[in-house]
Amino acid sequence: RGDNSLVRRALNGMKTTKYDANTLTNHTDFNAKFDTGSLKHDVLVNLELTREKRNNYGIANLRFWDADGTPASANPYGFNHGAPKERYHFSRDVNHSSTLTTHTVGVGVSDIVEITPQWTAIAGVRFNHIKTENAPSGGGSKTSRTDNVWTYNGSVIWTPVEGHNAYLTYSTAVTPVAYRVTGQNDSLDPSQLVAEPEETRTIELGTKHAFFDDALTVNAALFHTKKTQQYYRDAGFIDHIKVYGLDMEVAGRITDKLNLIGNLVWANGKMSADAGNPNVAQLDGYFPEAAAKFTANVWGNYRITENVNAGLGVRYVGDRYTHVPSRGGNPVMVQKLPSYTAVDAMLNYETRSYRAQLNVNNLFDKKYFSTGHRQQAIPGDRRASIVTFAYKF
Repeated sequence: RGDNSLVRRALNGMKTTKYDANTLTNHTDFNAKFDTGSLKHDVLVNLELTREKRNNYGIANLRFWDADGTPASANPYGFNHGAPKERYHFSRDVNHSSTLTTHTVGVGVSDIVEITPQWTAIAGVRFNHIKTENAPSGGGSKTSRTDNVWTYNGSVIWTPVEGHNAYLTYSTAVTPVAYRVTGQNDSLDPSQLVAEPEETRTIELGTKHAFFDDALTVNAALFHTKKTQQYYRDAGFIDHIKVYGLDMEVAGRITDKLNLIGNLVWANGKMSADAGNPNVAQLDGYFPEAAAKFTANVWGNYRITENVNAGLGVRYVGDRYTHVPSRGGNPVMVQKLPSYTAVDAMLNYETRSYRAQLNVNNLFDKKYFSTGHRQQAIPGDRRASIVTFAYKF
C-alpha cells in the first residue's frame, strides 16, 4: 500500500469481461444401413451450418472513491496507505467495441463396418470451412481469416466375448480462431489470425468389460494427445503440447438400492515453446498450464424408497501450476494452484408424473481455485443449491 507502482501493476492484472453472444446452427443427418457381401455398413452423413456472433464491450471509465462517497483525489489510485476503505468502480461502454463473427460449414461422413461378429471398424472424415471476421464498431478495417480443414477418425474394435472388448482409435479435431478469444475483453488481434487453427490429434488404446449381467463395468484406456498452434492468452502461440496418461472407470450395482461409479485420470506431458520468443519461452518443458496431473471422482446413488433417491459425490483435483513470464529482470515464476477436494449431494423425489430434485454443489463450502492464468487465479464456485421441478405428460 502507498506504492503507486504496485497499484498500477495490480490494475494491469485486473481482468474484466463482458460480451453478448448468440449462435444459430442447423444440423442435418442422413443414416443408411446396408450390406456389401459379408460386410455390414452403418453410414452417417451430416451437414452443419453455424453462425456464431459475439459483441465485445470495453471499459468506459475506471474511478475510485472513499467509503463515505468522497472522491479519492489525494491519491490518483484511491489508496490511503493502509486503511482498506476505498472502493473502485468501472463501467462499460453502452455500445459494443467490436463484433466477432464465425461462419462454419461442415460436411462429414462416417461408416461403422461389421467385418465379423468379433471385429468392427469405424472410419470417418469431415471437411470444415471456417471463416472468422472481427469488425470494429466505430469503423476501421475489418480483420478476417478463412480456413479449410479436414479432420479424421478411425477405430478398430475387437470383441472376443460378449461384454468384453479392446479397441484402438485415432482422431483429429480443429478449434476455430474465434474460440481462442472467448472470454476475453479484447478484440481479435492480427497475431491470432495469421496462424493456422488449433489442431488436436489423439491416439487411444482401451478396453471395456462388463460382469454379472452388467452389474459391474470396468473401463481403462491409455491415451496420447498432441495439440499444435495452442494459443495462450497474453502470450502467443506455442509449438505444441503433448499429454499422455491413463483413464480408468469402475461402475457397479452394489445392491438393488446402491450404485457406485468412480473415475481417475493420471496424466503427464509437456509444452514445447520457442526459446527465442520471450512471451512463451517460460512455458517450454512445463506441464500444460492450470491442468492437473491427477484427478479422481466417486459418486454414490442410494434409493431410499421407491420414490426417494439420494446421491453423494466426492471430486478431487491435484496440484496445478501457472507460469508468469520474466519481467524487468525478474526470473520466470511458477505459481501453484493447490489441490482440493469438494463434496456434492443430491436428493430426489420422483413419481410417474412429477419430479422434485435438490442439488447442493460444494456441500461443505470448500474454498479453492478452479483454474488460473499467469498472474490470475480464478476462485471456484462456493456452495450452491439448485432446486428442480419437472412434470411429465
